[in-house]
Amino acid sequence: RDRATDFSHPQKVKPLTDEERKRYALPSTDTNLVQTVHKITENAMTDLGKAKAIYEWMVETMVCGYNKKADTIRRDSADLNVLFVRLANAAGLPARIIYGLRIAPSLFGYTSLGAPSEEVTKAQHIRAEVWLEDYGWTPVDPSDVCKLVKEGGAASVASTDAKLVSA
Repeated sequence: RDRATDFSHPQKVKPLTDEERKRYALPSTDTNLVQTVHKITENAMTDLGKAKAIYEWMVETMVCGYNKKADTIRRDSADLNVLFVRLANAAGLPARIIYGLRIAPSLFGYTSLGAPSEEVTKAQHIRAEVWLEDYGWTPVDPSDVCKLVKEGGAASVASTDAKLVSA
């Protein structure tokens, strides 16, 4: 399904239970990760501000696909969305990974954002969700931006290409 959140209209949402908070707000013991997320979110005052800062930092700094250097790892939807969840948790935000299939074509015309055909056995996708007090579980997918840059031929995520900006 198409997932979008209207951030101009906060909602009354049922808060997470203590058990849910324990499950999805795992504190980080990784000092480097905690220091990094502190720098990323130091000017954010709300949970939405923290999530947005993390997302924007990832979009500005991520690299996806394979790099020919031996010391780099493949960064795909799983890697990038797990990183978002770990950074969100380190910032004190509940977050989780959602596994599924892309079963419909992309509304924007990008092959990588939809099922390429009716055969969806290779359309697996992993994305993140972050819990925001005024919005509930909110979809987040920094890997999609990376895929669009790669598929659309833009030089970077800072591209002003109209199709990329629209997506």
